[in-house]
Amino acid sequence: IDGIGGGICQASSTLYNATMASGLQVIERHPHSLPVKYCPPLLDATVSWGIEDYKFKNILDRPVQILCCVYGPYVLTAIVEVD
Repeated sequence: IDGIGGGICQASSTLYNATMASGLQVIERHPHSLPVKYCPPLLDATVSWGIEDYKFKNILDRPVQILCCVYGPYVLTAIVEVD
C-alpha cells in the first residue's frame, strides 16, 4: 500500500506477525512513528537500513522454514517446521 512505512516495512511487518504466531523470539523490532495502513497498531515492524532492523531467533527445538507468496495485492507468509 502506498504511504508511510511502505515497501520493505510491509514485508518486515508481515514477517513479524508470522514469527509472533509461530513462537519464535523477537530480538529487535521497532514500530513506526506514525500509523500505517497495512496492519493494525503495534503489529508493524520498521526497517531502516543502518538504523533500525527486524531480527528474530529460532528458539524452538526444530528447524523452521519461511515461506512467502504474493497473491494479488497480498503477501502471505508462513513459518513451518522442517523435517
